[in-house]
Amino acid sequence: MIKKFIYFGIILFFSITFFSCKKLKKPDALTERENWIASFSDSINFYKNEINNLEEKLSSDNNFIGGLLGNFEYISNPRQVTGYYILKGWNSRIPLKQTGIYARINDNENIELIATLSGGNFNQISVSNGSEEVKSNIVPHDQALNYRQNNLNTVCFYGNAADSIAEFIALNITDKLTISFWDAGKKKQAVIPDDEKNMIASTWELNSYKLETKELQKKLWIYSKKIDAYRRMMEKQDTLSSK
Repeated sequence: MIKKFIYFGIILFFSITFFSCKKLKKPDALTERENWIASFSDSINFYKNEINNLEEKLSSDNNFIGGLLGNFEYISNPRQVTGYYILKGWNSRIPLKQTGIYARINDNENIELIATLSGGNFNQISVSNGSEEVKSNIVPHDQALNYRQNNLNTVCFYGNAADSIAEFIALNITDKLTISFWDAGKKKQAVIPDDEKNMIASTWELNSYKLETKELQKKLWIYSKKIDAYRRMMEKQDTLSSK
């Protein structure tokens, strides 16, 4: 009888211990949830660090842009819809009176390439360094972006293709660059002089930094919103835990 009682007591002890351990063990879903909530702080710290880096880069770019802008002047012409930035000394040289090309930055911070051909017509350009070539889009003759006057045909190019041409000129500025003026599959060519290459390269450099600062500002806004979202989620979890 005593042995049976002892045996029953042992079974009861191990049963209580077993079920106590089962009670203390957290479900996997709860552990995952706690880890998820704890990750909020890590994410906030990550984006705070990213914002610090972005702000340092933005400050550096703005200082550099300030220096570059000293080489440009802003022109507001009542005969044109928007104003533009152009390298100092060039506004007195336009409109071009001979074959050539120059660049400016409009109020929307987009590069515009203005090409002029003497003694012919065209609606598209390409630039080559002998082994590579980049081509613009076609701009039809419309007396606005493509106009003809005094034996000169002048065309304004803008958009991604124009950006690519300006960048190509800047990156290959030491090479001999040839510009081709296209019209219905036929072309006329000219070598781009150094002064035109240099002014386009300077314009592209300024514009590329201005575009970079816009992208940095966009990221700053996005990261700030992410931090706000994580903080709201943390506050919500704290509220639920206190109930």
